[in-house]
Amino acid sequence: MKSILFVLVFLSGWLAGQLSTAVRPAPGGIRLLPGYTHQLKQGFDSEVGTISKAGGVTIQYDIGELAGNYAECDPKLCGWTKGEVWRKKQTIKGQAVVLVYTQEKTLIVSFPESRANFYATVDSSEQLTEMLLMVLTYDGGRRVTSPTTPGPD
Repeated sequence: MKSILFVLVFLSGWLAGQLSTAVRPAPGGIRLLPGYTHQLKQGFDSEVGTISKAGGVTIQYDIGELAGNYAECDPKLCGWTKGEVWRKKQTIKGQAVVLVYTQEKTLIVSFPESRANFYATVDSSEQLTEMLLMVLTYDGGRRVTSPTTPGPD
């Protein structure tokens, strides 16, 4: 009886691990380049996963209300932007995007309105380009279609 119980507990744990790392569509409708795959990971308080291919860049992400904004995190507190080399801000398809590149060759792409953060170590201009071509297709942020209408005084 104990051996059957052990097998059932083992199988349920194994199955839970398989389901938590299942291959699913990339978040926010990201369009992957040929050869890249998306893998959802087990997150605690946000959606986490990777986008990668053999010999290519491995992009990690953290999306959700509790993920915060990696591009705006104080380097003394979290270290994401430690050694910042450059920072760029832009609005793409109606959503704000902040890009930060560090001395450690880490590229951070944050969508502050949707609390979506993508980051990777980019070892070449090709990897940097591939990351941007994919991540900037993220369509999970809040849409801004017109200027904010002022409220009553």
